[in-house]
Amino acid sequence: MSGLVRQVLSRFRVDLHARCAGHAACAKTEGWQLAKPFGPNLWAAVRKLHGQGHPPTEAHLAKEDPNPTQSASARWHNNSYTKGVREPARRVRVPPLIQTSLTNPSLQSSQSQKSGDLQGSAKPQNLPVRDALPSLASRRSTQTAEPRTAEPTSAPRTAPRTASRTSSRSTKPSSADASESTSARQRSNELWRYKVLNARILQTDSPDGVLQFVQNENLNEVNIATVYHRLATFVREKRVNAQELRRDHRFVKLETLLLERTPHFREQSISLVLWAHAVLNVKPMDSVMQKLEARILSTPEGFNPQGLSLLVWAYASLGHDPGEKVWTVLDEALCRKLVHFRPQNISNTLWAWATLGHTPGPHLHLPLEDIRAAVRASSEGNNRRRENQSEAQAPTTEKDPSTIHVMEAMALLMRPTLKNFTPQAMTNSLWALAVLEYHPGFTFLRTFEWNMLKKMESFSAQNLANFMWACGSLGYRPNPRLLHAVAADVLKKLPHFTSQGLTNVLWSFAVIRRSGGDVNACISPQWIDRVSAEVHSSLTLFSMQGLANLYWAYATLGHVPSSPFLAALDAEVLTRITHDTTGIAEPQVKPQALGSILWAAAVLNHPPSEALLAVIEQHSLDCLHHCGMQVLCNMLWALTLLEKFDS
Repeated sequence: MSGLVRQVLSRFRVDLHARCAGHAACAKTEGWQLAKPFGPNLWAAVRKLHGQGHPPTEAHLAKEDPNPTQSASARWHNNSYTKGVREPARRVRVPPLIQTSLTNPSLQSSQSQKSGDLQGSAKPQNLPVRDALPSLASRRSTQTAEPRTAEPTSAPRTAPRTASRTSSRSTKPSSADASESTSARQRSNELWRYKVLNARILQTDSPDGVLQFVQNENLNEVNIATVYHRLATFVREKRVNAQELRRDHRFVKLETLLLERTPHFREQSISLVLWAHAVLNVKPMDSVMQKLEARILSTPEGFNPQGLSLLVWAYASLGHDPGEKVWTVLDEALCRKLVHFRPQNISNTLWAWATLGHTPGPHLHLPLEDIRAAVRASSEGNNRRRENQSEAQAPTTEKDPSTIHVMEAMALLMRPTLKNFTPQAMTNSLWALAVLEYHPGFTFLRTFEWNMLKKMESFSAQNLANFMWACGSLGYRPNPRLLHAVAADVLKKLPHFTSQGLTNVLWSFAVIRRSGGDVNACISPQWIDRVSAEVHSSLTLFSMQGLANLYWAYATLGHVPSSPFLAALDAEVLTRITHDTTGIAEPQVKPQALGSILWAAAVLNHPPSEALLAVIEQHSLDCLHHCGMQVLCNMLWALTLLEKFDS
């Protein structure tokens, strides 16, 4: 490496001589072209070692000497070596490695002394870099002509400034300045070491290699966050098991380091650490969470849109409610940066709000003009732009028409960018809006349908179940073309549905039919039988509410399942009610579910067994104070229709 540097510096001599002599044409020689790839920092370091600053402009020197007898640039080049060196016009930061390996030559002695000191030494190319650089300054000083000074008509201003700079450079620094410079250099070297260490962590391609840094290296807070991020990435890529990783003694040490360094974490590191814990499915210690939340409260404005969305997503994935104070701070920070949110950021935020049951307060409003500008910027084409502008004028608050609530703002921002959403982000956003009981508007839902049809093959079974449940909860009837596509895709992906997903699909079709949708043209009795066969094989995985929803869906769709299926359904309901040991004060089997089961049995003309009726009767009497009027009416109507009123 030292040989390469010596050759580069030898090539610099051509350019140094050209710039010192004032020849502009020589500045484009081979030496200058070679200096460019090494960047301005190395070139600035070499000039600093030679005491060479940026040449001032003609106007600047003419202002200093109003009556020069020679050109300003020539006078500057001639005077720059014997009467002091001008300060650079701008300061260029030199990398710490160059600062520690190169030292400035002293300008206190004369040029002849410099040349004399080097006569007995070895050749410059055989010297180390720090010893070779002064020889270049010596050669430059011997080749420079004797300076010519002009006699100004007014009091000279240049000479005193030059003398003062020369004297200041020749004065030895005090011990306090030297110690401060040394400490600053040490801090710079330490930061540089941490940066290099961070790059090494990012380049490590194995979990064991990343954990070795925890064992052998001194990590700062950025390094700790990077280690967590790499480990979580390996888990998401299924290259390591999260449980095995958590049992590693080096991971335990990492948790200890996290506790020690938490007060020094910055915003991005906080988001990455919590995101990694959510992926690893391990909740940080309570003391760590308290310190992190204290940091969030102190610097909420430092979070960028991605950091905010990752933070709330991590809270929801960990099942941790940060409290009202943290929510208030995060919601206000989100409002300030909502126009810069990307599709994934919006989807993560809505999903987190819905999962934790957090509804933004009514006081969170944004300027409507800012939202309109963001919508126009994200739209493409004249037709899409006109649609977005017309929708942006839609719902506003009654008190202040110039502002808009954060939920309405999110819906407006999502609509023109739905084509950039992934299928999971699309369905998660719609599901979250349904959970938060916010209707985004039929225009938004029509745009959602159009984008969903284009990406139907990419939707997973869970995505389809979430979409159907959201439509049923929002009371929205999708286009028949979309319902046909969803029904066909459900059969293709039937083995991949969970029990809850199958319940949601059947329940949603029943809700759409009840609201007037033409469901019979989309799903046939054969389609329902195929879905019922998949349901029959996994009845034990259903919740009690899911079983009640199945009863209600079959009754609303007007489809009577097979007798073996109904018998298995009755037996599973009987088992759930019999083993309900949660108590009368907080029963697991809700009276509303029992009312739905009896109502569906009456509609399907399927009398339950005597054992099931007796259990339902006793459970309903015990939980009578939990029953609403609608539930009681449904029960009485069903028992009357089933001719079981006396029992």
